[in-house]
Amino acid sequence: MYKNFIAAIISIFCFIPNMWAQSKAPALKVNEIKTSDGSHATAYGLHIASIKVMIDTSLHGPANPAVKSIVNGQMAYLSLDFTTVTGSDMIEVTNGTHQFWVYDDQKKEVKIGNQILKKIGGSMESHVINYTVKIPFRLKTDQKKYSIRYRWESPDKKKWIEVNSTR
Repeated sequence: MYKNFIAAIISIFCFIPNMWAQSKAPALKVNEIKTSDGSHATAYGLHIASIKVMIDTSLHGPANPAVKSIVNGQMAYLSLDFTTVTGSDMIEVTNGTHQFWVYDDQKKEVKIGNQILKKIGGSMESHVINYTVKIPFRLKTDQKKYSIRYRWESPDKKKWIEVNSTR
């Protein structure tokens, strides 16, 4: 009886490490993302079908100057439209950090006092997200070239998206 018990214990210890090795999650990798204008975009831990990059000058502030608004009607915005984002959910994208930096043609950082605008939507069941980010980067009347860098990080810092565009 003891020999059968010891054989069973030994066989359990031999097979458990193999079962753990098979249950590991697939390794995450950096994915290149196709953009509409050829801007450089990458993501880690997410898959994004494409990003539509364009300049939006149609945003207007409130008609009454006494009303506070996060939209500055004098600014041109870089619009990044992310389509079919998988590997995350709407809560993680909303709670993640959205950051941007603007650089002039001399590679000096330009401080922008305006906020980034976000519109996040999608399906809670299928975890497919579509979202748009609008980044203020210059006055509408300014025609100089600027480099804009956008970065999103998940709350746990394990996933990120980075886009670099020159406009």
